This record gives sequence, C-alpha cells and structure tokens, in this order.
Amino acid sequence: MSFNTSSLLRDALPTIIERPGKPKIRILKYPVDLLCTYSNVKDAIPEIWSGRRLTYEPQKPDGPLKLDFVLHMGMTTSDTTFAIEKLARKEGYKFPGVDGVPFPREDCKKGGCWGTCPAVLHSGFDIDKVQARVEKEVPVFDHLYSCLRKLCFV
Repeated sequence: MSFNTSSLLRDALPTIIERPGKPKIRILKYPVDLLCTYSNVKDAIPEIWSGRRLTYEPQKPDGPLKLDFVLHMGMTTSDTTFAIEKLARKEGYKFPGVDGVPFPREDCKKGGCWGTCPAVLHSGFDIDKVQARVEKEVPVFDHLYSCLRKLCFV
C-alpha cells in the first residue's frame, strides 16, 4: 500500500498550542501528502524550507514567512508504535522507497545535494524529554494510531 499515514497525524495536530505565560506556538502544516520515496521527499525539501507563505497558507497572499524549525513526521505501516528520531544519518539507508527505488548514494558524494552535510545530524532538542512529555500529555496519538491500523491495514 502506498498510503502515507503521516498526513493523518499531521492533520490531527492543532494549528495553535496555547502556553500560559508564554508565546503561542503556531503550527504550519505542509499541505502536500508526500509519497514515501526518496525522490519525492528530496524534491519537496526546497519548498518546505522556502519561507514562502504560499507554501503553507495557499489561501492567503504570498510573502515571507519565518520558520523557526521544521518537524519531520514519518510513520510506517509495519510499526505499532510512534518513534521520535534522535538523529539523522547521511548514509546507511537499507530499504527502498515505496516505488522500489533505493536511496541514491551519489547524493552523498561531493557535488551531491547531501555532499556537504555531516555524517550524522543531531537534534538541538532534548529528545528524551520531548518523548516523555508527548507520552504523558498526548495519549491521543496512541489511540489515533490504533484507529489507523484498524481502518487501513487490517
């Protein structure tokens, strides 16, 4: 199945997170459902980081939009839990995308789109703390995932 359940997770997120005594967090959601292929994701990255209002709010006039950070959410149909990744590796992807095409190793070489990236990219957030807080405060994700598995994969 080439259905990407990440869009359901994205759509379940609020657009505003209220924080008493702190600034609100506004969540902009990339409105395009991406296929789980390396080329599809690679092609979308420049638009995701473009800083253009039109990318996230197509109903509003275009203009600059400040992105403080981008959260990548991915789900696989074979897992029964959510995972929060602590790091990203430039190389070492073993599995092909849903199109059967493997990760293009040439992208990691000099001149490739990932050529100047470090071998491992670590998050600037305390991921263990984030995970503990998500597990405590957002139990709906476990319920949402259970529903998705029943609807889509049984």
